[in-house]
Amino acid sequence: QGWDDAQFSVGWAYDQGEGVEQNTDLAKKYYQMAADGGNVDALFKIAYYYDYGEGGVTEDKQKAVKYYQMAADGGHVDAQFNTAYSYDTGEGVEANKELAIKYYL
Repeated sequence: QGWDDAQFSVGWAYDQGEGVEQNTDLAKKYYQMAADGGNVDALFKIAYYYDYGEGGVTEDKQKAVKYYQMAADGGHVDAQFNTAYSYDTGEGVEANKELAIKYYL
């Protein structure tokens, strides 16, 4: 317990080059570890990587929505919007206006 916050912080340091040499591969590794522990900020970051094909991953809208939704369900506000938008537009998932409204609200 609590390790996911530390893992996210290490990932952020590598992502931004804060105190260490910037390294996207290590950033993703630590973000993924934190995401696996349920860290909503890490879940959002992994979703973002898949959404835009960054962080050394291939763009995958379905995986992006999966991670956005996990972060959204954990209370991450930006992830709630992105999840709502995905269900609203059908980007990465089948459009579902009821779920879109749920996440928009």
